[in-house]
Amino acid sequence: MSSIDTIKELLDLALSAKNHDLYSRINGLSQELIEYQQENLSLKKKVIELEETLNTKESLKFEDHVYWLIKDGKKDGPYCPKCWDANEKTIRLRVLNNGFRTCPNCQNGFDSQERPSAQPSFRWPSAHD
Repeated sequence: MSSIDTIKELLDLALSAKNHDLYSRINGLSQELIEYQQENLSLKKKVIELEETLNTKESLKFEDHVYWLIKDGKKDGPYCPKCWDANEKTIRLRVLNNGFRTCPNCQNGFDSQERPSAQPSFRWPSAHD
């Protein structure tokens, strides 16, 4: 029997005994139980999020000015270093035909060593850098 079922049963008993004080106290406990259950769910969700972030941190490798996720020995990415370093968000970079990489979230650009005859690139900082 769940704790909610037990509380319902106790509330019914208190009502049938016409003990309003007992009913009121059990009802108060019922509300506390609901709050604790909601807090518990919220904390479980937070633990899952933190575990995912930790797993991502352990799987990230910084190489060629960007981050790569290493999954089963394979590289996935590239991901924006600014978005990860500032907000721990893995935002996949768009790779243009010329090999230049741009972030759809923060709009930063990254040169790639994989570009043929890569020239150093310069980007003026934006207002939100």
